[in-house]
Formats: sequence, C-alpha cells, structure tokens
Amino acid sequence: MILGITACADISGADKRELLAAVVDTADMQTAGQNGMPDNDLVFRDTDRGVMAAGYKGDGQVVVIPETCQGKNVVEIGENCFAMQGVLKSVTIPDSVEAIGVCAFGLCSNLKSVHISENVTVIRKQAFASCTDLESITIPDGVTAIEKETFIYCESLRDVVIPEGVVEIGEKAFQDCVSLEYIAIPGSVEWIGERAFAGCTNLRAVELSEGVREIDKDAFADCTSLRIVEIPDSVTVLGRAFRGNDIVVIYRGETYTRDNMDELYGRF
Repeated sequence: MILGITACADISGADKRELLAAVVDTADMQTAGQNGMPDNDLVFRDTDRGVMAAGYKGDGQVVVIPETCQGKNVVEIGENCFAMQGVLKSVTIPDSVEAIGVCAFGLCSNLKSVHISENVTVIRKQAFASCTDLESITIPDGVTAIEKETFIYCESLRDVVIPEGVVEIGEKAFQDCVSLEYIAIPGSVEWIGERAFAGCTNLRAVELSEGVREIDKDAFADCTSLRIVEIPDSVTVLGRAFRGNDIVVIYRGETYTRDNMDELYGRF
C-alpha cells in the first residue's frame, strides 16, 4: 500500500484548496526496478496499451520517468500519480507517454518545471491543479481539450502556449492563475468554458483568433487588469464573460464599456 489521494474533487472555491487523502491499493502494481529509478520510487501498473505510472513513493526533487518498464512502453501518467508530492520540483515525461491522468500532479506546490513530450494527446482534468510554483507550460500540439480545472490555482504561471488544434478550454481551466499576463486563443477553439480565466488579476491582453465560437459566462470575470478585448465575428455565443471588469470590448466595429455591456450581450 502507498499513500495517494482520491480523484480530485471540485477545488474551485476559495475554501477548497486541500484534497482528501486516502490509500490506493497497489497490490497489482510493479515497480520500475532496473529501469533507472532509484529505490523503486515509481510504481507501475500494466494496461491494455502498455504500462501506466501509477504512484510515486520517493522524496526526490527531480524525477525523470523512464520510457519503458520491464520491456513495455510507459504510455500514461495515472490518476493522482504524483499528487501532493510537496518536494517535487521537476518532472520529465518521456516520448512514450500519451496521456496524463486526473490530478496526476495536483497540489505539487513546489513543482516548477514539467517537460511534456509532443506525443501526449490527453491531459485530464485537474492534472496540474494548485501547482502554485509552476511558471510555464507548453501544451503539446496533439492535445484537443484543456479539461476542467487543469491549471486552476497555478499562481505562478506566466507563460502558456495553447496550440492550434485545441477545440475546448474547459470550466475553470486557468482560474486564479494570478501571474498570467497574456493569452492567445487559437481559432480552433470552439468553446471557452465558464470561469475559464476568471480571477486572473494580472491578465492584461487576450487575443481571440477568428474561428472562436462560444465564450461562456464569467469566462474572464474579475480579470481586473484587462482593459480591451476584441471579439471576432466568428463568435456565436457570448455569455456575460467580463463581469467585474472595467473593460472596453470591440465587436464588429462597435465599442462597449461597462455602461452599455448589456447591449453587447443582447446581440447574442
């Protein structure tokens, strides 16, 4: 048995910063052994597609996940694998990995650097929730969805690259990323979820590319440094996305401020 955590609950409220601890049964897991991890710190489980990194028992600050375990490719970082590892500072994910599970790095409060290989196509919800020291992230080109609360409470996150090909940015995906100053939303994005960037108080510029279709309510609420946003003609659904902001919004050549924002919302 190793100490892990349950699948992350909704941690989007200010009073929900801690997740419940629980014990994960690892009776059917295999350790890395000869694959280069000292002291058998990583725990693996067989899957139909290959091997999943399922748990971490070490206390190292730097982890390099091996590409193989007992001759099989490591294809996934499992649910809660590194969650609540407070000393962890750097992780390298090998090219063999295709998916990062729910809350895989949740509450790794000292995690500063993550190298994600270009072969990753799935990053599940809350994968990096409350990684408060994480400063930058490059999302691989093959990822099509940034799921719910993936980077919520990443308070040091300054640089985010969202690639063309991402179709949706889920609810609260970047909520309270208070160091984020600029974000470019590619035209492939069909939906920006409720409170996706809410509370990003240092966000000064948002570039919405032509092609973006739906912006849900409160998507940019309480982004108090945001001063001007241009809504592309491709947008067909606009909720009350800018609540709490003293902002100028430009849509189809017309300008809207807090005083007449209801007129803008009424056009959708």
